[in-house]
Amino acid sequence: MKKTITFRKGEVYFSVGFYDPDFTMPMIETYVYVGIENDEFLFIDATGHMSGPDGEMPESAHYLALSKDSKSSMLDRESLIEWLAVEHTPTRPAPIEYEYTAA
Repeated sequence: MKKTITFRKGEVYFSVGFYDPDFTMPMIETYVYVGIENDEFLFIDATGHMSGPDGEMPESAHYLALSKDSKSSMLDRESLIEWLAVEHTPTRPAPIEYEYTAA
């Protein structure tokens, strides 16, 4: 099964994966979609998005750029819920393949 996730500027997305090779400790990081830059989907982490009133980004803030044909796991809220319920189980292969677009 393939699911299309459409990135919308200013919306929240989640980068998911695992910390360990046995797939027992899920990793979830929060990002906000910025737009397309250099033919890549560009995101800023939640820390950077929530910069202070002076507009300065904290030193720990960072951007993430994903190629348009990326096979990474950048999910919207609905897909994150699916991933947590189904895909994180190490004994089951991931049944969903994601395709990405931008609005």
